[in-house]
Amino acid sequence: HNPTQLQPPKTSPLYLATLLLCAVCSPAHAAMMMAQGALHYEILLACPEGLRPPAVYADLSGRFDAQLTGDILERIDKEWARRQAENPALYNGSKFRLAYVRRKRAQSREREAADQPAEEPPQIAVQLGLTDYRSFIGTNLHVGWQHLVIEDDTPQPPKTKQTLRSRNSGDAPSVYTTIWEGMGMPGLHLANGLGNAAVVETSDGGIVLLKRSGLVGECPNAVVLPGGHPEPSRIGLESVEAWQQLLKTGERLPKSKQVVEELFRSIVLEVHEETGIPMEKLSDPLLLGFTRRVENHRPCMIFKLATTLGREEVEELYKTSGVKDRFESTRLFTLSINELIEQVQSNDEELGVVGDHVGGIKLYEAHVALRN
Repeated sequence: HNPTQLQPPKTSPLYLATLLLCAVCSPAHAAMMMAQGALHYEILLACPEGLRPPAVYADLSGRFDAQLTGDILERIDKEWARRQAENPALYNGSKFRLAYVRRKRAQSREREAADQPAEEPPQIAVQLGLTDYRSFIGTNLHVGWQHLVIEDDTPQPPKTKQTLRSRNSGDAPSVYTTIWEGMGMPGLHLANGLGNAAVVETSDGGIVLLKRSGLVGECPNAVVLPGGHPEPSRIGLESVEAWQQLLKTGERLPKSKQVVEELFRSIVLEVHEETGIPMEKLSDPLLLGFTRRVENHRPCMIFKLATTLGREEVEELYKTSGVKDRFESTRLFTLSINELIEQVQSNDEELGVVGDHVGGIKLYEAHVALRN
């Protein structure tokens, strides 16, 4: 919990992993760092080894929706109307709401067909509700968002047992009983719309960054990693109203595999639409973890992707290829891996990376150290 007492080199995976754990396990230490202006993000879950879709289980349920009272709904209406009057380009859409994210701590396995291979259980569980961008603007991005954070009303997940059932090729069931422990999102009355961001490595050792435009609803004129949001609409959840109707009728909700596919597919699409890099020039994404921006409590999934293109090729594509989401940014630039890590470590205000993405770069730093 006290990184100043650690002896290993500051580039060691042990040192970096302990720094990440400090932000999660020691609220007092995190509060001290925030008071010093050094910590503008929180690590909700670190996966420096990098996870692929089979390692992720998604639990999508109405239990994880925000609790929006009449007063809060009125506030959302007013804030959305004000924002749209200022920026008519804003549009609403359904979003996933992050409630909890947990890593597997221990497991016991029972197999009825020991001679046949069984699917491996997931390493993390992500518990999601449904919200929309309008509610996110009216709660998390509202000037009075802190009044909606009621820490004491948010139950932290106990160490619960969750049984995941799968069938192997021989139709003999494999049962996994897993104990999960992890981090919850305080604020029952916040939309907590789940975002995503990617550390994109170029073939010659660069990292892709974007300068956002002043036309966007969130973090205008800031420096960010490419990203956006996974879209529930792509798995048939077009709106909060349609979601609530599904819950009332008891119809079957999208399964974990559908949700996880969207969580991973969406980041590749976002990178393509924001940078112009062709999707076939991008690697499959690796999940590095979950962060949260201290301001507004904005949660974000952090991925790593690689492209076969070099730094100059990526920068030229952005200028000439007709980037779909070009209005969201004014500039694409690259830094070397070492330059980026050094600037983030020195809290370089001139660079101006938003907090949850700074956390993403820290996760990437731990990933690089582990990879090396």
